[in-house]
Amino acid sequence: SGRQLSGNLADLPFTLTYLFEDDGSARLANAAGIGAGHPAAPAKLPTGGAEGAWPVAAPALGESALVPLDAELFTELPTGRWPAPPTQALVVPLLQQGGSPYGFLVAGLNQHRPLDDAYRGFVELVAGHIAAGIASARSYRAQQQRAEELAELDRAKTAFFSNISHEFRTPLTLI
Repeated sequence: SGRQLSGNLADLPFTLTYLFEDDGSARLANAAGIGAGHPAAPAKLPTGGAEGAWPVAAPALGESALVPLDAELFTELPTGRWPAPPTQALVVPLLQQGGSPYGFLVAGLNQHRPLDDAYRGFVELVAGHIAAGIASARSYRAQQQRAEELAELDRAKTAFFSNISHEFRTPLTLI
């Protein structure tokens, strides 16, 4: 997804993808159009009352948030294909079916295009595709883990029956 987002800097001058950790914090998984070391792209965002660069509480609840980019933290933001940097960012949760969100997408918005329903829908569609990719990757990883566990169980079963077979062929001579 990062390559695709990096190729569309006119609509989304920068994007950040954060995934939630077990402790509720958010870890930067991908940055497009902005350097990972930029102050607006911290590697980890804390959970709880104090919000970092981006709100964590709203997307954790499955809600979007519009963030004005007027704080000192947001100086020298990338401009994408435009002469001036974005003035707003939309934070959209990466929703999974029947569960809490995987994380959230921060999308720097094109300042020459108003945030109407179509533009918001586009950003939500991007977030939906990222969430689907995460679901697919996690499902594949779980399937691989199950296959490894079954192979280990099969090896243990083979060893057990091999030992039992040996005992039947060589009965105890002490009796």
